[in-house]
Amino acid sequence: MLIKLRDKYRSWRLKRHVQKWGSKNKGYFQCFDQKIFDWQKQLIWLLNTPYVRVWFRHKLRIDQDKESKGKLIAEIRPDKYFINNNDGTRTMVVRTHHKYSKRLYYGFFPVWWMLHFLDWLLFERWMPELSFGFDTLTAYPDADPESDAVDGYIDCLSFSSWTACRDAATGNNAYPSNDRVRVRTRKINEEGSDIWQILRGFECFNTNASGGTATAGVLQNYLDSKYGESVTTYSVDASIDSNTNLTTSDYNNLGSVNYGSVNPSSSGYQDITLNENGIANIDLQGVSKFALRIYSDYQNVEPNTGEDNDVIYYSADYTGTSNDPKLVVTYTLPAGQKSQMVV
Repeated sequence: MLIKLRDKYRSWRLKRHVQKWGSKNKGYFQCFDQKIFDWQKQLIWLLNTPYVRVWFRHKLRIDQDKESKGKLIAEIRPDKYFINNNDGTRTMVVRTHHKYSKRLYYGFFPVWWMLHFLDWLLFERWMPELSFGFDTLTAYPDADPESDAVDGYIDCLSFSSWTACRDAATGNNAYPSNDRVRVRTRKINEEGSDIWQILRGFECFNTNASGGTATAGVLQNYLDSKYGESVTTYSVDASIDSNTNLTTSDYNNLGSVNYGSVNPSSSGYQDITLNENGIANIDLQGVSKFALRIYSDYQNVEPNTGEDNDVIYYSADYTGTSNDPKLVVTYTLPAGQKSQMVV
């Protein structure tokens, strides 16, 4: 009963947020800003200390990442964490949104509010030297478009031809806040008229690691469902106008340079191992953008009448934290900089 009430409350809050801001990725979020991640020593202790780390990693849902199993975490930020490798390289696991900020906020909600109350009632007024620093609890993420990232999809419908649909400058609808990322091609006939439809996915990741050179990368999307025979998903270059929003004008802001592909299995994360082109697309000083295209769209193979190829992945907006899109990057540090761990 309580779980149902909680889910209804979350659904209501999400609906209100979208009505106010027009997107899940804009406006007010209840999460912490970068300041709480200045407590690296304490966070790393919780993430790496035996027994304690089992509990704390579960709270942040890091325990479900295969990249972190049996590894010490060197650093954590609002949307990513880092692991030092034995060969001197680093691995960075990146989410499309500020997931770890939100998990810290909601996972320890009673604790933060207790500290906030003590700061407000006593310490900030009478004993500032004892303040926990929680006089202001809820953070408003920076409006800078590179402070967060978007994932979603855009569709296009054409009544004239396959080519017109595939090469259209703009799409019909953009879904930057949907809880799925979808790629699809289909052709139907209604009342003697052919109709073509293409859906394309887009994903951005804040991969700022203060420089370095990427040596490997894996784009991971969690499969919801698939339909059809030709469902291979290709990752390609994207040049969308904003890092935090999608519009119909972004429909054709993508290319044909293949970064890697996957033929989705029955469930779980579907890994696209990035080739040299995909690795070169990773921006270790900014935001890395990727687009997803299904087989017939990428290969320019017009589907037959009645043919429908559809792959649906979970987006970062899906309720919960275990199905988020991920980008796992291995990179070498800039010259003269050594791998370090806060202890």
